[in-house]
Amino acid sequence: QRDSSGWIYGRQSWHNELRVLNQIKPAYGEENREINMIGRPDIDNYLSSAERAKRKKRIARLAFFLFIFSVLIFTSYLFVAARTGLFKIRAMDITGNETVSDEDVLFVLRAQIFESGGISYLFGFNNMLTWPDRIQHPDKFLPQIKSIEIDKNYWQKKITIRITEKTPYGIWCAEGGISCFWFDDTGTLFKRGLASEGGLIRIVNDWSGRKLGLGSSVLSENFFSNLHSVFEALQGSAVGVKSFELKSLSTEDIVARSTAGPDLYFSLRFASASAIPILKNLVSGGKFSNLNYVDFRVQNRAYYK
Repeated sequence: QRDSSGWIYGRQSWHNELRVLNQIKPAYGEENREINMIGRPDIDNYLSSAERAKRKKRIARLAFFLFIFSVLIFTSYLFVAARTGLFKIRAMDITGNETVSDEDVLFVLRAQIFESGGISYLFGFNNMLTWPDRIQHPDKFLPQIKSIEIDKNYWQKKITIRITEKTPYGIWCAEGGISCFWFDDTGTLFKRGLASEGGLIRIVNDWSGRKLGLGSSVLSENFFSNLHSVFEALQGSAVGVKSFELKSLSTEDIVARSTAGPDLYFSLRFASASAIPILKNLVSGGKFSNLNYVDFRVQNRAYYK
């Protein structure tokens, strides 16, 4: 109904409602904005993804510049090391080699240093940076050599090569003395020798029919360790031995021919330290020279006749 009083009343009510809305609009707007931000997670994801992308670009750019800088530094170092005389060797000294010539030592060094290739070829043999502190497995080319150590004096530009040669431990002869070699305390053949007989040098005659040569191991590690204990037992009991006879590896034993007494039988399956007091008693009692044999092939037992 549009009468005059009602129209006036309606207009006043409308103005009142408008005034109330204007008063609450700022608060409602803030709340509405917060609601919109909370209710729109895709906006947060977009902003965080953009920030991560920018951060990754900055890190990648920094890494690239660091890589270029490192390459420049390394290239400069290689140029100085390879093209100038800063690390060039002026003097070289070889010590400790008695049976091996200096030329043979240098041959082994060249073979070992340039075997890995790479930076060694770039710098050359006369550059101190090429040389390691120690040569690995020098007996690969020279079986007589046990170790090669290298001292580098950068101030004097001098290389000192210290050779340690293998110590002869005995002579190993195959096929009745046709082929003989010196062996060291590890059982490795390292130098040619001559067949001989006597108590001063350990002589092992190998009749097993095996083909042995320089660098070969005379026995397995366990067998040689037990053979070493046989040598120690005889030395500890002061029993002289002319030679040792290895008939066959299948029997796993060895015979010692004593210089003034019986044959002594030992097993290669176990150590023979227990034989020392028995041999000492036989020698001191005067029975030893009258025996035909003494058998130690049963562990912790001895049989003699």
